[in-house]
Amino acid sequence: MRAGEYAQVCSAQQLNKAIPLLLDMRDDLKAVHKIGEETLGEIKVMRKNTDATLEEIRGLREDIQPGYASNFRQIQADVRAIKDRLGMQ
Repeated sequence: MRAGEYAQVCSAQQLNKAIPLLLDMRDDLKAVHKIGEETLGEIKVMRKNTDATLEEIRGLREDIQPGYASNFRQIQADVRAIKDRLGMQ
């Protein structure tokens, strides 16, 4: 057998070993890709929920802020009155 023919036989043997492994790797990659797509879908749903929660929090914050402002003005007026009684400026 010539050296070239021997190299071809060895290459064919190596390919026969490698092809099943490569096919398994391809199947595993397809499974990982499918799981990744499912996870991405779940993340999108969670994002929508997060956005809705954020909008709700912003709405509550807007409702609460005017009350804080009036309370803060009242506290400032009380502090001024106390300082006036004590003679502090």
